[in-house]
Amino acid sequence: MDACTLGDLLDVIGGPSVRLHTAPAGLAVPVTEAVLYDAHAPLPRAPGALLLAVGVRAAAARPGSRSPSAPW
Repeated sequence: MDACTLGDLLDVIGGPSVRLHTAPAGLAVPVTEAVLYDAHAPLPRAPGALLLAVGVRAAAARPGSRSPSAPW
C-alpha cells in the first residue's frame, strides 16, 4: 500500500474548512501521523507528522515554538 501524502489528504479533506498554512517540504511528502497543536505544550519532534491546529488562527500560533530543524 502506498503512503498517503499531504497532497492526497488535502484532496480528500480539503475545502473551506481546511486551510494549509505551510508545507516546507511540499505536498508529495508522506504523512505518518497527526499531531494536535497545544499552545501550552512544546511541539514534539515528529518528522512526517501533520500538525493540526484546530480552531487556532494562523497569527495566534507561537512563532518561537518551532526550531529551524523542526519538520514543520
